[in-house]
Amino acid sequence: MKGVLQSLLVVIGTSLFLTGCSTQNQSTASSPIKHQKLTQAISPCTIKNPPLSPVKETASKATLARYHRQRWKTVPSLSIKPQKTYIADVYTTAGTFSMRLFSKWAPTAVNNFIFLANHHFYDGDTFFRVVKGYMVQTGDPLQNGTGGPGYTWPDELPPHETYKQGIVAMANRGPNTNGSQFFIVTAHDAQILDQNPNYTQFGQVIHGMSVVLKISDARVTYNPLMGELSKPIKPVQIVHITIHTC
Repeated sequence: MKGVLQSLLVVIGTSLFLTGCSTQNQSTASSPIKHQKLTQAISPCTIKNPPLSPVKETASKATLARYHRQRWKTVPSLSIKPQKTYIADVYTTAGTFSMRLFSKWAPTAVNNFIFLANHHFYDGDTFFRVVKGYMVQTGDPLQNGTGGPGYTWPDELPPHETYKQGIVAMANRGPNTNGSQFFIVTAHDAQILDQNPNYTQFGQVIHGMSVVLKISDARVTYNPLMGELSKPIKPVQIVHITIHTC
């Protein structure tokens, strides 16, 4: 387990396992950061939580992530209003959970996520990587950790929270290589990332964390691309994502 945790400091990424990068060619290691409290930085609002129940898996090739060919050459223009609070409801075959997006702290990341969600980029995607006691990862239309939207964009660091349970952050393969893949922290072991906080945080699960933990409980097998036990035998599918403000 110790070796897994050490390696995850540098391998939570889109194709890092395939490029053979090391800690030295990641962004320069930084000292542990002082985090602002989430409750003090985001104003309260009324949220209507969706039911936690699972939704039916989609089998349509038109909506399955591995079949859609949506790719873009440039980062989408900023269209969100950072002062607003955005909520993403993620409907999956394991149940539904909601994320509050950090539009003030990470406007590029949130704008990117909303753009992709509104274009149904994530529909039919799966949680292709489950690392027990650590995190679950999704956002790759190729379902193997090497895919993306066709462009990359700069990091928004340092994060304003510790990498605690429920935090949603971008996966990357090095500095300024964010695309569409993201992970959700499922256990406190991920706080080891605070020692080298190179992953842009853009949200936090505020409803349905039990669903995320259910996803993390999936049975896994060995993943040769990642060199770890993290490939779900029956991956959970994202059916669709809705965005609203409050």
